[in-house]
Amino acid sequence: MNSKERLEQILLHLKLSANKLSKEIGHSSNVKLHHVKSGRNEISEEIAKDIEKYFPEFNYEWIVTGKGQMLKNNNTINSGEFSNLTIDEKLEFLHTQNLELQDKLRLSHLINRTYLRSIAKHLNIKKEEFKDLQEMEDDIKKISSN
Repeated sequence: MNSKERLEQILLHLKLSANKLSKEIGHSSNVKLHHVKSGRNEISEEIAKDIEKYFPEFNYEWIVTGKGQMLKNNNTINSGEFSNLTIDEKLEFLHTQNLELQDKLRLSHLINRTYLRSIAKHLNIKKEEFKDLQEMEDDIKKISSN
C-alpha cells in the first residue's frame, strides 16, 4: 500500500477530509497532505508523528511504511483473560490503561478549551464575562493534571 492509499485509509477511518485532518494535526496549511493525497509526495516522518500525536490509535510504522497494522493493538482484554494474568501483569496492564486514559483526558481538555475560546470569541464575549467558563476550564485542568 502506498502513501496515498494509507492517507486515504486514515481519512476514511477518521471520517475527515485532508483539509480537516491538516487542521486537526496542527498544520497551518493543507499543502503537505494534499501532495500525499495526489501521489506527489510520500508521507513524511513529520506528518506521521503529527498524526500519531493527535490520533494515538494509529501505528507510526504503518503510517510511514505500510508495514504492520494501521491501528495499534487495542489494550483491552476480557475479564477471563485478566483473571489469568499474574499480579505484575495486571499492574502493568492497568498502568498502561491509566496512561492512555490520561492522554485522552489531556486531549479532551485541549479540545474543550479550544472550543470554549472559539465560542467566546465568536459571540464577542469578553474574558470577564465568561468567568464560569474559565472556572470550568480551571476545574478541567486540575482533573487532568492528577
